[in-house]
Amino acid sequence: MLWVTRQPKTVGRLSVCAKNWWAGPGNLDNTRKRCFASIDDTSCAIVNLMVPPPDRNLPAPCTGSPKPLPVASSEGLVYLIDCITALRGKHMAFLHGAAVDLQSRADALHAEAGKHAAAVADLVAMAAALEARQEILETRLSRIKLLHGNLFEWAGTLASLHWTMPRTMSLAEISATEELSGMEMRVKSLQRQWDISCEVPVRGASQSLWAGKHARHKHSRSSVGEGTRRGHGSIQWARCCPLWLDQP
Repeated sequence: MLWVTRQPKTVGRLSVCAKNWWAGPGNLDNTRKRCFASIDDTSCAIVNLMVPPPDRNLPAPCTGSPKPLPVASSEGLVYLIDCITALRGKHMAFLHGAAVDLQSRADALHAEAGKHAAAVADLVAMAAALEARQEILETRLSRIKLLHGNLFEWAGTLASLHWTMPRTMSLAEISATEELSGMEMRVKSLQRQWDISCEVPVRGASQSLWAGKHARHKHSRSSVGEGTRRGHGSIQWARCCPLWLDQP
């Protein structure tokens, strides 16, 4: 009876701990309230199974019986017989009913355990399938990354080819090209004018130089004629004069 009287306290403590664990911070929602109600119902059912009703308590020993009451004494033997009679008359049916209820509950728990085991097996199979799918996705992802790199490289190549290909010039480029052509023609015209302006004094200087050379040449020819009449030394000098005159 000592073990039976301690069980409700344990069940009550478990229910209180469960309430404290489920409550947490904040207000309770409907789901938690239903859980608390089911916990209370379960606690009451366990208490009713383990603690008999008040009319099924064991009889008390006779008044004036010694304490502790030995079984060898007449009072102890009478009390033992009374307890056995009370157990047979009031508790055996209760124990049989509790055994039947517990057995049915055990069967239900066994069936639920089988369902849970099947669910665990399904979850394991699902986890294996997801892991295989993850490996496939990782492989595909690596391929996609490689393809992305190749496409990026090809895009760069196509962009470079696009910008190197001939294309129709815009209006701004056409106007800039025409303006540049006009500026080049203007530069060439100015260059020709500059060349013409530089050729006039050079031509005059060359003409004066040519006149001076011509006069010296006539003078040298006359000197050569006189030298032939004067002697061999004058002839040698006349032979060297044309070479000197031909030099610029």
